[in-house]
Amino acid sequence: HAESIVGHEIHAAMCAPLCGRESVVGAIYVDSGMSPKTFKTLELELLTTIARIVGVAVENSRLYQENMDQERFAAIGLATAGLGHCIKNVLTAIRGGGEFINMALEKEDLKYLEKGWPILSGAIDRIDMLVLNMLSYSKDREPERMPVDLNQLLKNLFDTLKDRAAKQNVELVFEPGSACMIDVDHNEIYRVMMNLVMNAIEACSNGGRVVAEATLIEDGASFSISDNGSGIPDDILAHLSEAFVSSKGSAGTGLGLACSYKIIKEHGGRIDVDTEVGKGTTFNVFIPSEHKPGNPTKRIALDGDA
Repeated sequence: HAESIVGHEIHAAMCAPLCGRESVVGAIYVDSGMSPKTFKTLELELLTTIARIVGVAVENSRLYQENMDQERFAAIGLATAGLGHCIKNVLTAIRGGGEFINMALEKEDLKYLEKGWPILSGAIDRIDMLVLNMLSYSKDREPERMPVDLNQLLKNLFDTLKDRAAKQNVELVFEPGSACMIDVDHNEIYRVMMNLVMNAIEACSNGGRVVAEATLIEDGASFSISDNGSGIPDDILAHLSEAFVSSKGSAGTGLGLACSYKIIKEHGGRIDVDTEVGKGTTFNVFIPSEHKPGNPTKRIALDGDA
């Protein structure tokens, strides 16, 4: 005699709970509408079976969403901690350089300015590199390709970094050969080269050599950055493409290599690594001349460890 039943002229109805593994997550309802049909026991059993399957599916969907939320929050936490650590180190350098500059102003002695400004300038460079890498790493993008000579790109980079390398007693060695032309995103590939060369210079903390080479190969082009520095420990090698993983301690952000791997992946290429602790590291970067979307990027240590 319920008004809704009479109003819709419902002759028969069934309802079954949506049972998950741990709880009831809803209900499923079926009625015959204005049809004079009545439901049989077998149909109720079928509805109950369907309800059970749907209940588990709904519960799985909720669990999956919860796991996704947890992973997202964990990633946010990792990024926040990593960025906080990087920014804290940069601020420490800025504070130290600022104190020298204050002393120079108070004592009117330029020798304190000569000590403070390089520290401050280095911190500004680190902030600039951190922001650029964050912007590049934060979202996927399609490379804006144009013909670029990789040899000329490396030459420009080495000319830019030669003074910095000289201050760290590091020799930059690069002898460009014939033009190494390939269609790439000029700014992004330059950033990859910058990250790799800067890492190589910093790996040679007590002086050393950084050698670069670029060449055309059958199906694309490649360039390599080698150093005779400290090498990469095994526990770091396995996580080079991950953000905020660095072998440089407080001196590194851990974003440079992760950003480089991402850029080369977007170009359809790969980065191979050959390293030995105490003897040095070589990064070999391959970029195909024709890129099909979805080509994987893989990192391989040339001694056989993936």
